[in-house]
Amino acid sequence: NNLRGGADNDLINGEGGNDKINGGSGDDILNGDSGNDKINGGSGNDVINGGSGKDNIIASSGNDILNGGSGHDTLDGGPGNDILIGSSGNDNIIGGSGMDTLTGVDITSAQPGYNEIDILRGNAYADLFILGDNSQVYYTGNGINDYARIETFSKTKGDQIQLQGSSGDYTLEENVPGLPKGTAIYNNDDLVGIVKNVRNMDLNSNDFSFV
Repeated sequence: NNLRGGADNDLINGEGGNDKINGGSGDDILNGDSGNDKINGGSGNDVINGGSGKDNIIASSGNDILNGGSGHDTLDGGPGNDILIGSSGNDNIIGGSGMDTLTGVDITSAQPGYNEIDILRGNAYADLFILGDNSQVYYTGNGINDYARIETFSKTKGDQIQLQGSSGDYTLEENVPGLPKGTAIYNNDDLVGIVKNVRNMDLNSNDFSFV
């Protein structure tokens, strides 16, 4: 299916199959449903849900909410202050310009991030990378085989990593053999994140927030 919205605020459902969806201008709700979908929100403040399958989602301009759903998805927030959620699967999440919030996991899962490796890129401005919420730590249960790889962390831009609990629940280790270079974040010896090519991090600094 090839579906296009137009100038108004549209609701578009792709349903089954591999769909191409373009919301056009307006504040749209776009649902890819099943299949490997390509979704472009266009301008406006859009809500985009990939559904199942390997989806490619581009929000374009506006303050958008993107959820990849199940499958190995690519999400690109583009300009604006966006909320990006990869959900289940190994996802590639790009915040784009703006102050973005990036989450790689399905937060409703019993073990969010289990057996996943998600790539999180915030790019410009101060971004928030979510590796836990007020009830659970993400990416636990499978040692070094599941974690978030944060590729664009910048202290000078005000980026921050959100973790569950307190600083005493975590340890940091630099340049761990067999893992991407940078700072590894451990919760009880369970790897939850790697901040690529960044060293000299401090759990008690503004680099981290705890909930």
